[in-house]
Amino acid sequence: MPDNEDYRKYLDTRFEGLAKIMSAQFINVHDKLDAIEKQTTRTNGRVTELETKESTHVVNCPVAAKVERIDGELIEYRMFKKYPKLGIGIVAVLVLGLFFTFYKVISKQDTLQVSQDNLKNQVDLINTPVTDKRTGKTYLYPSGMIIDSVIIK
Repeated sequence: MPDNEDYRKYLDTRFEGLAKIMSAQFINVHDKLDAIEKQTTRTNGRVTELETKESTHVVNCPVAAKVERIDGELIEYRMFKKYPKLGIGIVAVLVLGLFFTFYKVISKQDTLQVSQDNLKNQVDLINTPVTDKRTGKTYLYPSGMIIDSVIIK
């Protein structure tokens, strides 16, 4: 059979069709690879441009002043974070001072209450002039005393 001329023509046509299909696929693959190469070249150009911008961004950063201001505001927080024992000590001293102040205020309040009671007693000793409506006479009564309309003396 391999010696048969018809069989040889048959194989040639089959191989020729297979070669055309393979050639078409290679052309398709080459077109896609060319498109990928163009896109990669374009992307690499953009990346190179961005890399140069990034290397000079530190010098020309428009937000650098704002970032430095925020860093300055966070110094106290970072101090407490870096030295927690010192932070706890400061808070403990403040709390103890607060308790001491409350104690002093409460002890002074007892003294003030005694002074206020003495002042009320002294105010009660002040005489208040009261006029009797029936007789028209004026009498001096201690402040805070209930006065009856009928005065008998």
